[in-house]
Amino acid sequence: MTALERLVVQLAACALLMLGAWLWHRHEVSAAHKAGWAAAVLAGEQQRQADSDKAQRDERALREQFAERAQQYYEKESIYESTLADAQRRVRTGVDSLRCPAAGAVQASAAPADRPAAAASTPDEPGAPVVPEVAADILGNAAAVAGLVRKYDELAARYDACRAVNNGAPPAD
Repeated sequence: MTALERLVVQLAACALLMLGAWLWHRHEVSAAHKAGWAAAVLAGEQQRQADSDKAQRDERALREQFAERAQQYYEKESIYESTLADAQRRVRTGVDSLRCPAAGAVQASAAPADRPAAAASTPDEPGAPVVPEVAADILGNAAAVAGLVRKYDELAARYDACRAVNNGAPPAD
């Protein structure tokens, strides 16, 4: 074997050795990459499950809170309805009455600077009574407005509770 043949054999052996080292390194890096990926996926799944469990607990607590508040709301509404019906019945039968306010005197502070001040205000005298059916309608309209305010307050309270949960706070009891 000549020197040139020995050099070619040595170069071929070095090339095979380098190819083997490169394949081994690639295998090890790939295995480490796969292991890291699997660990990251497992950690992500565990975190997702923990977040899902927390969200379900919060939702369950919020639903229970809303159910309790809805029950209280409807109980109060039934009391308001019965009270309104009683008040309307009393007004229709003449037991109670609504009166128009009497014309009041002008307040002294309302006089312009170039005019004399009005006399001191007199106490309101009872005005004319309102027709019983109209008085009952007035009470019904006032109750409807009060009901809208209560519904708005309930809606605002529910919105605030949902927003607090969405911002990460646990539902308030």
